[in-house]
Amino acid sequence: MTTRRSATQPLPRSLDPLHDESLVGYVLRLAYRTGSTPAEITVRTGLRRTELSGLSLRPLHDLDPGQLHTFCTATSLTPTEARSLLLSDVASRYGPLDPSLAKGRTAQALIAGNAWASFRNTRYCAECLSGSGTEIEQLLGGAWRKLWRIPAVFSCRLHQRLLSTRCSGCGQPAQVSKPGHAILHLTVEGLHPLQCRNNIAPKGTRTSTPCGARYNLPDLPSGHPPDAQTLDAVLRLQDRIETLLTTAPGDAAATFGWRTPIGIYFFDLWALSSLIFLTWPECRPLTATPTLAEIMDEEVDQRRQNPPPHRGHGQRSRTRVYTIPPESSLASAAVLGIAERLLGAPDEETAYEALKGVIERSNRAGSRLGYRFRNTRQASVPFRATLRHDQRPWAAHQLPSRADLILKHPGMTRVTPPTADGSTTRQLA
Repeated sequence: MTTRRSATQPLPRSLDPLHDESLVGYVLRLAYRTGSTPAEITVRTGLRRTELSGLSLRPLHDLDPGQLHTFCTATSLTPTEARSLLLSDVASRYGPLDPSLAKGRTAQALIAGNAWASFRNTRYCAECLSGSGTEIEQLLGGAWRKLWRIPAVFSCRLHQRLLSTRCSGCGQPAQVSKPGHAILHLTVEGLHPLQCRNNIAPKGTRTSTPCGARYNLPDLPSGHPPDAQTLDAVLRLQDRIETLLTTAPGDAAATFGWRTPIGIYFFDLWALSSLIFLTWPECRPLTATPTLAEIMDEEVDQRRQNPPPHRGHGQRSRTRVYTIPPESSLASAAVLGIAERLLGAPDEETAYEALKGVIERSNRAGSRLGYRFRNTRQASVPFRATLRHDQRPWAAHQLPSRADLILKHPGMTRVTPPTADGSTTRQLA
């Protein structure tokens, strides 16, 4: 039972952020707990300037100092607690969210045009949303985790299951939003934080109403429930990825045997995933299980037959068929598993031999796209140097080696030191 509060009453310190909670989830829980609407909460906490303005997607990523002060004053949260609700909280470890690695992209482009972070919908675990049985979670449900908006998060390690993507009631992606409308039906009062706010239009009417189905109900039937071997491989991959997302910012990952900042490693992961989609089925033998290979076959066929709608014109819009992450959690695990395995090559020469077919096929499939994916500006030096490909006959003899190209950049060190004969090369596992 909720109790309506007046607009002048302070918001109660009754909601501390749950583990890894998103800003949207916190606002929905606070509105329901206080008997108000998300519209009122977002104005009083400084997320919207006036009742007439929309709620942009930008506060999901970060708050400016003024917004942060207003938000903390209204909610009685500390700045650290407030920042924990934002996607920028993991930006130092997940490069696609880090403005310092955007290399010329505006803050708006970082949010609206960022295929590697999802601001317009989210994945979710229905069991997590059901809560842990505490009094507050029995009333409001569990946390909408902010990491669910990162496409590299595709499973729940706690409940040993894949994340869902769509509402079981309306069939639309979960928590759909659009520019200026980060939360749909802002002015509707009484919707539970676990109820779907996606628009549905009753037959014979032009008005839209919220779906209202609960996200903690059973999922829509899946065409490919994972077998035990596949689920085990997916969960182990997720464990390694989430370790990177939650580790200290100063730690490093490894790209082709070279130490790479964790944030940049994720650029390598996504650039290589784009190459895998472009050149499929070149990497089919590297899938962890037969089920994941079949999932990749279906995903690539779907992309080629029904490419995603272009946003804009020119070469950049045509790359979306290869660069956007899969909607399916299982397809995300499949392509990222291959990319991670390749990036785990012990050195640049082993990696080049493993990727030679991908490089050659990318030139045949679309030389401009292949070149662009291999030379992604945000990717690491080892990534770009290893995937260097010069077709001129004399190039192999006169150009610097891949190791020399990498070592020209300051601070580059190997994860695995060379052996006594100066070699680190071994077969890719």
